[in-house]
Amino acid sequence: MFADFDVVPDGRVVAVRVSFDGFGCCYAPDASKMNPRDSAVLTAMVERGAVDPAAESALRIYFKNNCDVIWNAALEKHDLI
Repeated sequence: MFADFDVVPDGRVVAVRVSFDGFGCCYAPDASKMNPRDSAVLTAMVERGAVDPAAESALRIYFKNNCDVIWNAALEKHDLI
């Protein structure tokens, strides 16, 4: 599984698409923006080029909050929610 994210002008992260093995690629134009705190965790991690343990929690919360627009069955199968 891989996910592409974007950062919107207010600094928050939003999913663009998520690709799941066995399910295909889910484009997520209706995904909500990640909360500011979790967005800061992820963007700081990318800027440092190092994985932050808090990223897993941030992504799980984000995927759970968006399971209605990002394939719920795929999220469950890949143990992301």
